[in-house]
Amino acid sequence: MNLQKFRDVLNSTKLPVYHGVGNGEKQCFISWLEKKRCILFADSSSCEIKYVLSVTYFTKKEYDEKNIISIEKAFNDNFISFSDCQIDYSIETGFYSYTWRTEFTDDNISV
Repeated sequence: MNLQKFRDVLNSTKLPVYHGVGNGEKQCFISWLEKKRCILFADSSSCEIKYVLSVTYFTKKEYDEKNIISIEKAFNDNFISFSDCQIDYSIETGFYSYTWRTEFTDDNISV
């Protein structure tokens, strides 16, 4: 998997998806951002590239289980490792946020 395929996995949820900051969505959207790119070397050459990303689902709907389950199902179906979800609410924006730390290994080893 690479970053474009990861984006496509998020798009498969049929929710609006943004790389970085959302674009003024009124009800709900997903925002994702790379946090770390780790390269494992063996015999003086790269043998694995791992990405660590943050994925946040923003929603104005309280108890939006259907979309949260859809996002986690997309992770599971595509072998994307993810952490427990951190949940927050912003009084200023009125959005609930659900944030996962995700990881995947890049298929294409070329550094």
